[in-house]
Amino acid sequence: MTAYTVEQGRSITLLVEWLQYLGGPASPVTGVTVEITPAGGGTSPVGPTSVGVSSPSSGFNAYTWSVPVSQAPGDYLVIWRGTDGDGDQVPATDVLTVTAMSSAGPTLAELKRQLNRTDNVDDAELQLHLDAAIEAVENIIGGPIQVTTVTEAQRANRAGIIVPYRQPLRSVTSVSYGGSPLATTGYTVDLSEGTVTFLGYRGADPYTLVYEAGPDSLPASIRLAILIIAQHLWRTQHGAGRVRQTEDVLTVPGLSFAIPSRAVELLRSSIRPVFA
Repeated sequence: MTAYTVEQGRSITLLVEWLQYLGGPASPVTGVTVEITPAGGGTSPVGPTSVGVSSPSSGFNAYTWSVPVSQAPGDYLVIWRGTDGDGDQVPATDVLTVTAMSSAGPTLAELKRQLNRTDNVDDAELQLHLDAAIEAVENIIGGPIQVTTVTEAQRANRAGIIVPYRQPLRSVTSVSYGGSPLATTGYTVDLSEGTVTFLGYRGADPYTLVYEAGPDSLPASIRLAILIIAQHLWRTQHGAGRVRQTEDVLTVPGLSFAIPSRAVELLRSSIRPVFA
């Protein structure tokens, strides 16, 4: 039995090895399915299904699970089933622990260090400035700073392609058209390009996509940019009677306030191009 651990919003590849006997050589098994079910009972988030089960080599099977952000933390059983060379049904079970997703964004404590603050007098207001800075950065880079589930309606272009608004695209949970869900055979997902391509024409109405977007981890450049913007917002509002540095600011489309140019430079490499 193998024990796995994975964080909400991340992907994990599960592997099973079929042996002719305990300690013996690997043996091919056919009709392999996988099921992921809560150890304490309940609805299985996966399967039993053979979709997505691969055979990287003889006697081995693999399955990659993109764990939803909303998946409840806890212990799960990974149950493999197949048919051996003698026609007998054979099972294998592993344990998988889903842990809570760690906070990706800068914390209030980080902002207070940025401001050289050690008191707790303005914590609520500082948190508000930090939240506003995070929203501003997500607007600039075109996506969330941590893995997030998004539901949106959007029309495909003439080539049958949709570029979800929030990037980077991690996975597509479901797609529907006219209120009816589409089978996964009706579209393809290219995570490297961040696109969904539909197979066949379905009219001009919008598709409804449920998908996950966000980075595996927050780059240091984005983290620092958020802190710089929050610091700038605080000093702009509380400049009187406080030490305030003079710095260049830029107006960014979509924002109602200017932000320090050094923050924009930090974010420049993370801004995704706009697709027509």
